[in-house]
Amino acid sequence: MTFSVSPLEGTEEFRSLNSLVNQSDVSVPDTIQSIINLSLSTTSSTAGHSDALELHCERLFESVIDVASRTPIPQQVKLVDFLIQLQKLNVIDPVTGKPLECDGRKIWADLPRIGMSFREAWNFDPQDTNATPEDKAGWENKTAFLAQVTALSPIGNPSEITTSLNCSLYALWAMRSAFEGTTPADTTLRAACLWIIYAGDRLLMNVENELTFEANLGIPGGSYKKKEWRGFNKERMEVWKNGFKAAQTRHEGETRSMIDRALAKIDG
Repeated sequence: MTFSVSPLEGTEEFRSLNSLVNQSDVSVPDTIQSIINLSLSTTSSTAGHSDALELHCERLFESVIDVASRTPIPQQVKLVDFLIQLQKLNVIDPVTGKPLECDGRKIWADLPRIGMSFREAWNFDPQDTNATPEDKAGWENKTAFLAQVTALSPIGNPSEITTSLNCSLYALWAMRSAFEGTTPADTTLRAACLWIIYAGDRLLMNVENELTFEANLGIPGGSYKKKEWRGFNKERMEVWKNGFKAAQTRHEGETRSMIDRALAKIDG
């Protein structure tokens, strides 16, 4: 599938990540070193470099999502590994001997600007009947990407989010859209399937530990508005499981196969 030209394609961040997923001879360590070099060159070429570093961080994580949306799921392995490995590193400022920071967060251990960049990319409505095949494919690709990243993210305290790579909230939103309101569009249902297929074990862990979210982030959908849900729990998972089962009778082909895989993952 051919995707439209991205405004990020002219940036070094995008080019590095695009080469990673499209060139077999480019490795994850190669790409990480390329990004580290870019981080250091950003500091050395700009006086009072905070603004330049902010832009660098934003462009990197926007490029991660952009490249993920263009990359078929089976080819995303290196991009997933890049993000997992990147968080294990700090870039040391050769002048101060201390880790570079953006917004008071270490580059790259704290993944500064990743949350904002990912949230801004999550602006597609899978219920949109005017969505193009390109829109739908991109949505599924980046959904599967975040699911894989979430599955491999550090666990820490399982009853709370302890890393920016744990995108369980996006999974909850996908389930809520698919099973807590009106009958979901095919794209909405497939996104829910992808979260279970690629991050099912982590999501089931969330259920067991009743992972909750602050404010109204994890509230229920319209059909269950009287419930006091604020995150994952067994009652809510049962609703989602029944939603998958009901969808089995309405779908066939690839979507039906995805539903079957999701249910098999839930049932263990």
